Amino acid sequence: MSYTAEQISVFLNKFTPIYQNGEEINKIPDGVKITVYCDDFDESGFVENITHDQMGMEELIAKSWILQSELENLLSVMPTASNNIINQTSE
Repeated sequence: MSYTAEQISVFLNKFTPIYQNGEEINKIPDGVKITVYCDDFDESGFVENITHDQMGMEELIAKSWILQSELENLLSVMPTASNNIINQTSE
C-alpha cells in the first residue's frame, strides 16, 4: 500500500536516524523493506517500500529510516489521526 507524505510524516519521530554529528550511528538494514526519509538542499521526501540494495542516489541523502512493516502497523492503528492531517492540509 502507498501512503501520502502527510500520513508518513506523522510518524517521522519514530524513524531511526542514520547520522549524528556527521557520524553514522545506525546503518540502513539489509534484506528488509524500509521507508527512508531523504533530505537535500532542494527538496525532501520519503522513499517507500525499498530495500537497501534497491537504493541509488537516495542513499546519499537519506537521513532516517523505519521498517516498512512497522510504519504500516503505525498507520493502520491510527487512521483517524492520519485522515485528520490530510483533511486539514487540503482545506
